[in-house]
Amino acid sequence: MDRIDIHSHIAPEGYAAEFVRYAEGCTEPSVVRKDGTMVKLYDEGGFRMPMDEAMFGPEAVLAQMDRTGIRMNLASGVPDPGVLPADRQPEACRDLNDRVAEIVRAHPGRFRGIGVLPWARPDEASKEAARIKGLGFVAVMLYSHSGPLLVDDPKMDPTYGACQELGLPLFLHPDIPLWYRAINAYNLVGTVGLVLENSLALLRVLESGTMDRFPRLQWIMPHAGGVLPYLDGRVSYIPEPFRRFAPEGRKSLSERMRNPNLWYDVSNPSVAVLRMAREYLGADRLMFGSDYPFTDQEDLSAMIRDSGFTQDELEGIYRRNAERLFGKLL
Repeated sequence: MDRIDIHSHIAPEGYAAEFVRYAEGCTEPSVVRKDGTMVKLYDEGGFRMPMDEAMFGPEAVLAQMDRTGIRMNLASGVPDPGVLPADRQPEACRDLNDRVAEIVRAHPGRFRGIGVLPWARPDEASKEAARIKGLGFVAVMLYSHSGPLLVDDPKMDPTYGACQELGLPLFLHPDIPLWYRAINAYNLVGTVGLVLENSLALLRVLESGTMDRFPRLQWIMPHAGGVLPYLDGRVSYIPEPFRRFAPEGRKSLSERMRNPNLWYDVSNPSVAVLRMAREYLGADRLMFGSDYPFTDQEDLSAMIRDSGFTQDELEGIYRRNAERLFGKLL
């Protein structure tokens, strides 16, 4: 069957070098580049986030797609301009979006773009959203924070409104937690912190009523819902003595996570987790997303095969659900 990968990262040629220039003088993070590797340095180098540029290049992405039978990849450009100071974000976003658009044009039928926006500059973010819609981008990356700006900050609302009107879904993606120093040991930032950060961001969206204020805006949560399905009891259950303090009509977490405007990818390489996602989230909300290069598409496909999905559900995960959300892609 034709397959679409909705979650993949790509580094356009030359952008890493430009990103170092955009980040000149920054301290959190500072950015260095040497021998084809770009490194974001946090806490004066106490935490490092490296990016081997070759792994993220278009040819590397295409090679894995061809090896695993992926027809199309919805690619988001990296590195994320949201870590830059607000006044530098607009130029960096335009630059990255233009480079991703060039990759899409150079490989017809293999890529569509997911754009980046200068969220810290709402007026310019709305303009850039309209511009990339015209370039054929199908969604927008929304990181768990843009600098200190969190996803439920009222400053985000104008851009949310613009994306709603343009029909651009928001892909809620993790970034280095603002609280990373508390877990900066044993690689906990990478293995646990990013998914926790993203789960907290989605919970902020759900608790703040943002989805109610923008009832036509579509959202994508990666990693099979992060840690939230497993924490359903902690979030939803209220002991009897405290129930009189709960808001009337409050929905459980599972009800809110099955909001028809909320979609998920399956980039959580665990058969046990994928089985839980099928039951908890529903197969009709799941889409194939590998988070390449952080998960191998072939490994993830094997785990999906072993997770109990029916043939019809697999067809939905690999293509149909994505086209229900984004429109015809293949």
